Amino acid sequence: MKSLHAIVFDLGNVLIRYDEQLVLENFAARTGKTPAEVERYMRRTPHETELALGKVTPRQFYRTVAGDLGWTGSFEEFAAAWNESLTPIEPMMELAAQLATGDAHYYAAM
Repeated sequence: MKSLHAIVFDLGNVLIRYDEQLVLENFAARTGKTPAEVERYMRRTPHETELALGKVTPRQFYRTVAGDLGWTGSFEEFAAAWNESLTPIEPMMELAAQLATGDAHYYAAM
C-alpha cells in the first residue's frame, strides 16, 4: 500500500467561500462605478488572476486597481472590502484540521 504524503485543497469555494457580487458592490460603493462596470474591469484585466497566483502583492494589486477604478480609500479599507467577501466553509475547515492532526479517516482515490 502506498503512503499518502499530501492532501491538496483548492482555496476558493472549497475551504473559503468567495462572494464575487459582494466585492463588486463594495468596490462600486467606493468608486462611483456600478457593480457591472467594476465587473467589466475585473474581467478585462489580469490583475485579479495575478493576485490569486501570487504574481503581485496585495499592495501592488491595491495600487493598480484603486488607481484604475478611482478607489477613494486606504489600502486597509480596500483589503477590508475585499476580505468581507471571504468566509470559511466550516465543514471543510474542520475536515482539513482533522486531516492535519491525523484524526480523520479517508480513502485515497488513485
